Amino acid sequence: MHEEFREWHPTTGITAPCARVDMSETEGNLVLLLVFSDVVDGEQRNLQLRFGRVVAVMSHEESAHPWNDSQQAQPKLAGRWSDYTFPCLEVKGSRWLSSFGESGLFGRGECHHFQVVTLEKTVDVAAVHEPTAEWLAV
Repeated sequence: MHEEFREWHPTTGITAPCARVDMSETEGNLVLLLVFSDVVDGEQRNLQLRFGRVVAVMSHEESAHPWNDSQQAQPKLAGRWSDYTFPCLEVKGSRWLSSFGESGLFGRGECHHFQVVTLEKTVDVAAVHEPTAEWLAV
């Protein structure tokens, strides 16, 4: 299966790399806090993504992702950050999603593979719905 990484814009204004991501789960609802404010000269705010219930989530330290061998390049940021991967991606033709098989796991509709790439780790989320997104002041 051919994977394609696309920029995913849960909100406007993503212009710098993300330092790290903090994950929490309350009553089965996944919340990711993308910490941009720890990047020197980066965003002075952080992005909160509220996914609600998700099908699956996995997290890998930098360079330890099992599918780092993808032939598809990941989109990059622009300008002075052009060496860095855009922090929010959607993976089309996902090998990870296809590994779940045709068991009807997703039930309520098509599942999406969202990927958050930070300077520390990569987090993959399989979700039926896009999250709500909110910038938080630091």
